[in-house]
Amino acid sequence: MRIFPKNNFKIFKEKRRQGTVDPTYNMGAKKAAASGGAKKLTPAQEKKAARKAEIAAAKAQSDIVKGAANFNPLEKLSQFAKFSDEKGLDLTIDFLTGEAATSEIRTTVSGLMAEGELPTGGKGVLLEENVSFLLAKNGESIVGFAAYHFGFHDEVNALCVDWICVGEEARKKGLATFLLEALSETATETQMKGVIANLPSSATSAHPGRLLLAKAGFEVDALQNKSGVTLLSKILDAEAKELLETKAAALKKAASAKDRMSSSAFADQCMGAGSFG
Repeated sequence: MRIFPKNNFKIFKEKRRQGTVDPTYNMGAKKAAASGGAKKLTPAQEKKAARKAEIAAAKAQSDIVKGAANFNPLEKLSQFAKFSDEKGLDLTIDFLTGEAATSEIRTTVSGLMAEGELPTGGKGVLLEENVSFLLAKNGESIVGFAAYHFGFHDEVNALCVDWICVGEEARKKGLATFLLEALSETATETQMKGVIANLPSSATSAHPGRLLLAKAGFEVDALQNKSGVTLLSKILDAEAKELLETKAAALKKAASAKDRMSSSAFADQCMGAGSFG
């Protein structure tokens, strides 16, 4: 159907009679095109479209995390298939998914930990099926390992370091740094936006694990959400880092406002109590 603005209809009709106008001319369509063609959304429609985009983005990130679980870093990152040092230590690195890790292997890696050395989640984290392993082997003997899984730090997808441990015979040779570097590269290859690790809050800056992470570029994360735990991170994406810092600032501001309100309420109670003295 042709649409004609009322005040232009006579002009259009005369031009049509003279044969000087396209018979398929549509004034309404021309006006819409001139204004950009798109109908302006109402606030409710804009909110719905934004929410729909958020859900789609979250699903895309979730799919990336799920797909990362089957990624074998040694196939893509062949430089981490072997470790050697100048003193003749020559190790091979094996990759195992949680499903492929037998109870015997899990017991062996747990046994490498020194007395009192535990992941923040306890040794039980090494039994979870979503945990993958990089195993450093001298022949058939496991002398070190890195345990990790893929998940989220708030809204940011990340490779989560569950634990890195090196047996006494292979310590102070750079193996722990090598395994941590392999995990960082794995994060990049699997489109993770960061690498995170939890340490007990009691672990000071002189703690071996804290020193290892700091040397690799990890920092105390802006967003801390677990009591008794210090989260350290190496955020690889600038937007993700800004998101975490913005959220941390907002939470800090909200907590500060809550403290002020509590202090004010306490003062009011004290004044009220005093009036009855």
